[in-house]
Amino acid sequence: MKFDCEVVQDLYVIYEENELSPNVRARVDEHLQSCSTCRKI
Repeated sequence: MKFDCEVVQDLYVIYEENELSPNVRARVDEHLQSCSTCRKI
């Protein structure tokens, strides 16, 4: 299951604090690789 932009943006603060589980972090990383909009945020 891929994450959409809304989910990634909601998780971003936790992502930056490195508090996501490895599985969720990998999904966020996957989304960021393919979404220039979320990378800019």
